[in-house]
Amino acid sequence: MMMMMMMMMIYIYIYILYLYKVFGCRCKGFAIYILIVSGSAPETSKNTMLQQINNKISLIAYLIANGRLIPHYCYHNDLSIAGNCRVCLVELKNSIKPVVSCATNAKAAFHNNSVYHDSALIKKARENILEFLLFNHPLDCPICDRGGNCDLQDQSLLFGSTKRRFYKFKKIVSDKELGTIVKTVMTRCIHCTRCVRFSTEIAGIEDLGVFNRGNYNEIGTYINKVIYSELSGNVIDICPVGKFKSSVRKSQNCRLKSCSCQNFCIKNEI
Repeated sequence: MMMMMMMMMIYIYIYILYLYKVFGCRCKGFAIYILIVSGSAPETSKNTMLQQINNKISLIAYLIANGRLIPHYCYHNDLSIAGNCRVCLVELKNSIKPVVSCATNAKAAFHNNSVYHDSALIKKARENILEFLLFNHPLDCPICDRGGNCDLQDQSLLFGSTKRRFYKFKKIVSDKELGTIVKTVMTRCIHCTRCVRFSTEIAGIEDLGVFNRGNYNEIGTYINKVIYSELSGNVIDICPVGKFKSSVRKSQNCRLKSCSCQNFCIKNEI
């Protein structure tokens, strides 16, 4: 019995050393925490690392640049910080609660501190947040245009929970008429406001916005109007879920289905 316990402890010790060598981990109790200490070589001192970090870079941008997988929906490199989705939480050693990495300065976070992006607390927090994001999201992935290429699908698989506690009372939101290019399925919206910030900051139009509060929160136009912009079609690509879809592609598919020479047309389209 003692020999078996000793062998088991030796195997656990070897496994921890392997994790430390491959992932740069450290053991804290019975949980393994990924510790970001240096962005380049292990022998680089922390002061040198802090000097190399740009003063304006966010913590999530620094972690992603160093190969760390941080889930996010509202964050985008070319847009302003919103912090709506709350999925990009990280744990700081001297903080009493997790912080949002997209709204945290990287240099300030690493100053006299340690960052844990894969701790047990962060994993549980991400699971709960994803559960709330999927609370009103419909289960129509097989017919969704973003099916197989959806950030919500991928990150729910990697960071979400295998069980859920909400089955009924999903909110239904009426679709908006935004023009001849963009069609909407508003029940899929997770309120990341990427489309709102893109329209305001990049396209230069302030037609999209967030109105109402709480469970009645919606994204749309303040009055019933279409979006007249050359960049309006880009909201389809910037949306992390399938809220927006192209009406042009839908009309092309309908034309191909109604055509008698369907195989020939598909080959020409390719």
